[in-house]
Amino acid sequence: MENKGNEGKQVELALQRVSRLLRPSVLRLSTIQSGQKISALLPTIAMRESLPIHACSGGLFSPPQVSGAHILTISAAEQTNYSIPLYEITGLNFCEVNVTYTHPGRNDTIHVQAWLPLSGYNLRFRAVGGGGYAGSLGDIALGPALLQGYATAATDGGTNNDPYSPAEWALISPGVLNYAVLEDYAYLSLDELAVIGKAITTSFYGTAPIYSYFTGCSNGGRQGLTTAQRYPTRYNGILANAPAIRAPEFVPSLLWGQVVMHAFRRTPPPVCEFTAITAAAVAACDGLDKVIDGVMSNYTGCKFDPLTLVGTSFNCSGTSRTFSTAGTTITQKIWQGPTTPIGTSLWNGYHKDADLTELISETIVQLGHTVPSPSLGLGRSWIKYFVLKNPTVDLSTITYNQFYQYYIQSVAEFRAILGNDNPDLSAFKVAGGKMITWHGGADPLIPIDDTIQYYQSAEALDSNIEDFYRFFIAPGVGHCSGGVGFYPSNDLAALVNWVENGIAPTKLSGTSATSGRSQPLCQYPLVARWDGINNSALATSYTCATSY
Repeated sequence: MENKGNEGKQVELALQRVSRLLRPSVLRLSTIQSGQKISALLPTIAMRESLPIHACSGGLFSPPQVSGAHILTISAAEQTNYSIPLYEITGLNFCEVNVTYTHPGRNDTIHVQAWLPLSGYNLRFRAVGGGGYAGSLGDIALGPALLQGYATAATDGGTNNDPYSPAEWALISPGVLNYAVLEDYAYLSLDELAVIGKAITTSFYGTAPIYSYFTGCSNGGRQGLTTAQRYPTRYNGILANAPAIRAPEFVPSLLWGQVVMHAFRRTPPPVCEFTAITAAAVAACDGLDKVIDGVMSNYTGCKFDPLTLVGTSFNCSGTSRTFSTAGTTITQKIWQGPTTPIGTSLWNGYHKDADLTELISETIVQLGHTVPSPSLGLGRSWIKYFVLKNPTVDLSTITYNQFYQYYIQSVAEFRAILGNDNPDLSAFKVAGGKMITWHGGADPLIPIDDTIQYYQSAEALDSNIEDFYRFFIAPGVGHCSGGVGFYPSNDLAALVNWVENGIAPTKLSGTSATSGRSQPLCQYPLVARWDGINNSALATSYTCATSY
C-alpha cells in the first residue's frame, strides 16, 4: 500500500467526502485531531509486547477455511511509520494483509484487508463496517482501530468500494442484475470477514483474539445488525450505529424531497429558505427540554408547523426574503415522509432539526468545494441500477406516481435480501453477544424513526432486551456525526466494558463540538432531565428520567 502522506488536495477531499458515509471509527474526527490519546477513551486493556509475532509475509498465512469460498491470493507487507493525513495520524507500524477470494460459480471477487499492529496489540479483533454502497478498506476504515491497539479488518463486500455508485458492479449487462455480488454485499461477505479476519489474526500472533468486535455506522450499522441477525456467534460485541435498516424502503425515500420539489417546479424555493425553516423549528422547540442550548431534544413534544411562517421574513445571505407556501409545504412533506399519491404514509420522515440541503439541492458545499448531493446520488443510483436496471434513465423530473411505482418495486424485489429488520435477536442473546446502537436525532440521511421502530419491535419480542441490546438517541447530531448536538465519544468504551466486565451502560457521554456543552445520552426511552439548578452546560447537572 502506498503511503498517503504526499497525496494532493483532491484526494484528501475525496477521502473526507467518503469518510462522511463510512464513519468507521467510534470517535469523532475532532477527538483524534485534538491530540488526545484514543486509548484513554477505552477501559484499561493490557497490551502484549511478548506475543510471538511472525514475519509479515504472505507465506506465513495459510488459506482460511471459508465455507463455499475459494481463496485466490494472500499477500502481506510490513508498513512502518505510516501516516493518515485525514485523521492526522502518524507513525503507524503494522502488517498489512490482503486476502482475495471468490465463490466458485458466482463470478465474484471479494477482498478482505487486515492491519495487524507490530506492537501494542490489545489481544482483540475489531472488524470495521462501511458506508453507502461500499464495504470498507484502507486508511479510513482501519487506521483509527489500529491506533487503539486492535487487530482490525474490513471487506469490500465484492464491490468496487465506491460508496456513492454501484455502476461498476450492479449489472452483468443492461437489464440483468448482478445478484451474486448484491448478495455478497448484503450479507455473505460479513460472515466471511469475521472468519478470515480472525484466522489471519490468529496466524500472525500465534493465538486467537480473546474478544472480537464489529463497529460501524450507516451501512456499517446495517452490517452490524445483519451480523447479529444472521451470524449471531461471530462477535462478542457489536456497535450498529445509525443503521440503514430496510434499505429497499429507505434508499428510494432519499428522492422524496426531489419528488415534492418537482411538484413546485414553477416556484422553486431557494435552499436558504429550507435552512431558515429548520432554524425556526429549532428555535421554537429548543426550550421544550427546559434548557435553551440551540439543540432540539424533545422531539415528540415539538409540534412546530412550518406553514405558520408563510409571509414572514428571513435572512438569505444578507438579503431579506419572505417564507413561501412552496418552501414551507415542501418542508412539511419531507418531515412527514414519503406517501402514496393519495397521501397514505409509506416511510418515515426526518426530525425537524435535520439539515434538508442534501435532499432538495443537486449540489452541496463541503470543505469549500461544491459537490453533487450524496443523498440524491444514492437514491437515484438505487432506482437506476437495481429497480429499473437501466442507468440511462433520467430521474430529475420524477413524479409522485413514478416514485410510488419505483418504491413498491424496490420493496417487492429486494426486501428479502436487504431488509435486515428481523426483530428476533434471541440467537445473539443466547450466544452472549452485546450490542449498542445510537442514532443522531438530526440525521438528514437515515431517519432516526427507522431505528426507533426496529428497537421497539425487538423489544416487543423480548421484554428483557436491555440485557443484551441497548439504544441511545443523540439529540442534535447528524448522520453518524456532525450537527450541534451531543456526540457520544465513549460508545466503544461502553461496549467493551459491558462485554468484558458485565457493566451495562445506562447512558453514554455526549459532547457538543460546536458549544462544548456536555449532556448524557440516556438509554432509550429515558431522556436527559436538567435539575433546574446547576450549570446546564455540564452533564453532571442531568439525570435520566421518563420525561423532561
